[in-house]
Amino acid sequence: MQTEKNNVFAAIDDEPNDAAGVLAVQEVKPARFELTELETSLAQEMDLDLSGDVHHLVHIATQATNQALTLVVESGLLLIAAHSKLTDAERSASGKFTTNGLRELLDEAGLPHQRAYEAMSMAKYAASLPPEQRAEMLALPKTKVMLLAQADPEVVADLFGDEDMDITAISVRELKQRIREEKAARAQSTVELKKAESENEKLQRQLDAATKSRADSSDIVPPHVSDIRLETAALYKKAELSINGIAQLTPDIHLLDGEWALSSARSAFAALQGLIAQAKGAAAELHRAYGADLDGDHSTLERLTQKELFKCATEYKELIGEHEHEAALREYERDLDKPKGKGRPKAAPTKD
Repeated sequence: MQTEKNNVFAAIDDEPNDAAGVLAVQEVKPARFELTELETSLAQEMDLDLSGDVHHLVHIATQATNQALTLVVESGLLLIAAHSKLTDAERSASGKFTTNGLRELLDEAGLPHQRAYEAMSMAKYAASLPPEQRAEMLALPKTKVMLLAQADPEVVADLFGDEDMDITAISVRELKQRIREEKAARAQSTVELKKAESENEKLQRQLDAATKSRADSSDIVPPHVSDIRLETAALYKKAELSINGIAQLTPDIHLLDGEWALSSARSAFAALQGLIAQAKGAAAELHRAYGADLDGDHSTLERLTQKELFKCATEYKELIGEHEHEAALREYERDLDKPKGKGRPKAAPTKD
């Protein structure tokens, strides 16, 4: 029985801290959760019956936890409906609601934006699941549900389809690790191939359009000119991948608590603002040199020849794969600095 109790506390330790910083337990202290007059008095105020054996109390506690998550999902559905109605009102040009109308109403109601975001995310996630998986999801702790809600649908499908893994039995840390492993594996699989194929199709469309508007003589480009144009296209793609990478961290930032969420949001915002400032400065330098000749809408690839576009497509495919590999490798190296869990250590990601 003592071993079982220790396991319970270990599971509690594994849960991330709540906004109030609750349960940052490092050692099991038996007296910490003794039932005192304070808890008994609170239970009476809440009309909660604490009689019954251990199994009965745990059963009732589980039901209450599951019901709490169901209420969170219901809250999310209501907020999604409210958001939809606000959007409709904005489009009607009535002027009654601003673009921040929902935020203003949340502030008036005293509901933190982060909690509203979590509820809406959970509702969206629950609605996307088949009925049998939805029932299983509603039996999970809230932290696990938020992790699954922010993960790629394909990753979640693989986790639910893994007969060797019980999501309800593993810890939050273990679930987070499994999600990372699945995501890293998919970064080197057919998903990345589809991204490259999509990029190639886009380049082919641009090639077809450019070919129609170019004379045959324009395909004769000096080698050093071609080098500059291809390097520009490659650096543009790397910058685009980096900016998209920062944007994809936003859901993870929303999962953080209190000041940690705000400080992380500030870091991401500052990074994006810095990139914008550098881009504006470089663009201004070019505009000072070439003036009105640069005005109008232009595409990075619109002036490339057929040969250049083909080479660019090949480089884009390699850049996408390299970007995903570097991201997976950074995540792996950060994991090495974290406390080691049970089981065999994860192997470093490799490039195909």
